[in-house]
Amino acid sequence: MDHRAFVREEVESGEGFAYDAEYYDVPVTTRREQSLRFYSVHDVEVIEGGYRAVHEPAVSEERPIGEN
Repeated sequence: MDHRAFVREEVESGEGFAYDAEYYDVPVTTRREQSLRFYSVHDVEVIEGGYRAVHEPAVSEERPIGEN
């Protein structure tokens, strides 16, 4: 089951969620998850002795849970 289906089932069952994520349009179970943030590689540079990866916060491009 994907996360969006899990959220939908929890809401439909009346369980719901106590918190909303700060950076993404999804509810979360615990207060600790509110500030959860994912990063993706934005750029990779060749440097002496290897590589340097530049990371940026991932942005949610999905529809809100209720708009499936």
